[in-house]
Amino acid sequence: MSTVSRLGNRTTSIAELFEAINFGQSEYSPKFFNRFHTEIQPTKPMYISEYWSGWFDAWNQTGHSVRPAKELVDNAEKMMLSFNASVNFYPMLGGTSFDFWAGSENEKLHRRVTTSYDFDTIISEGLQYTEKYHLVRKLYLKLVNVGRMPKLHLPKVPQITTLTSYDNVTVTHYLPLEQLLKKCRKFENLTKPVTMEMLNFGANYGQRYGFILYRVVGKQVKEYQITGPIRDRGIFLVDSVEVDVLQDADNFTTTITQNKWSLNVSSNAHTVDMLVENQGRSNYRKLKLDHARKGIDSSILLNGAPAGHLEVYSLDFNATFMKQLNELNNWVPLIEHQPITSPAMYRGKLQVTGQPKDTYIFLERWTKGNVFVNGFNIGRYWKVGPQQTLYIPGPLLKTGDNIVEIFELHKNGVQLSFVQNPIWKN
Repeated sequence: MSTVSRLGNRTTSIAELFEAINFGQSEYSPKFFNRFHTEIQPTKPMYISEYWSGWFDAWNQTGHSVRPAKELVDNAEKMMLSFNASVNFYPMLGGTSFDFWAGSENEKLHRRVTTSYDFDTIISEGLQYTEKYHLVRKLYLKLVNVGRMPKLHLPKVPQITTLTSYDNVTVTHYLPLEQLLKKCRKFENLTKPVTMEMLNFGANYGQRYGFILYRVVGKQVKEYQITGPIRDRGIFLVDSVEVDVLQDADNFTTTITQNKWSLNVSSNAHTVDMLVENQGRSNYRKLKLDHARKGIDSSILLNGAPAGHLEVYSLDFNATFMKQLNELNNWVPLIEHQPITSPAMYRGKLQVTGQPKDTYIFLERWTKGNVFVNGFNIGRYWKVGPQQTLYIPGPLLKTGDNIVEIFELHKNGVQLSFVQNPIWKN
């Protein structure tokens, strides 16, 4: 099967293949449907393989993507009655891109998809019925009454999943970046940076997701330069202090002034780091392979000369890595208003009494990073929005103490809130 997407763009031109249609509710066009039925595929059934019930949300867009419920259902009715089309609502159920699985809708336009895949669809990410759900049920009954759909047993609307709020959690400890790096895979004496995918993990594979850190250790330098792209987002640190942040930069050159160097570091042990975040690969658009590789694939120059003896650290936050972090006994007590100048991991405990229920975590005064609940990566957060909460299914929680860890890239908060409903705002 091939598809005609957005009412005209074919994925293939092989005539023998059955063609289906993908499009969104606002793109319904009787004129196109007539042409499809009479010219493009006149002898075969009409099938809408993806009738988009909403759309992606991207970080830093304005507000949650919302599409009118009545228009969705009215156009579905027209397609089924006027053109005898079969319609597949996509998606029926909103979801969550846990871990680092959220992709990029359009990397050229830098539209990185949020952790939530709620999609403003028929059943929400938090398993709640929406207006669209009830209108679709009514449409089915109407189609049965006019003989367009077979009369099947339609059960009562099942009971909804109960969402709840929990008491706020105060973060009590943190683990500095240097301690995190001690548990990471480390690659030493590289003469040139490589992307995360090209790190030699063994058996012809490298790192897939997460973060990669490129480090130079030695004497102070005046100029630091990366000659090619940094994919996707880089944090530049000098002696463990954030100096600059890059987003989809084609290259990078900076002068490191004297006041940026720490006085508490010996002359041969200064560190210059570039921590690069993989923000997700293109999820359906055509993209050259070298654009899908994440990190740095060019040269790092110090005072105009190639840096030798690079150290590269892989921060993929896999299950083994998270288990090792939880076994460490050198977590540092967190003091309120304590300035922390580099990325770090923070920890608090959520107390659950009774049967755990679904909830959302709200990181109101945090900046950007990932949240882990009992070692499970529930996804990325970013204060730019529009997504401000992360969904936590009840089965990830347990009665008693639950460990909540936050890998924060910038300015941290102290409180974690657990709320009953999602929050969307910029």
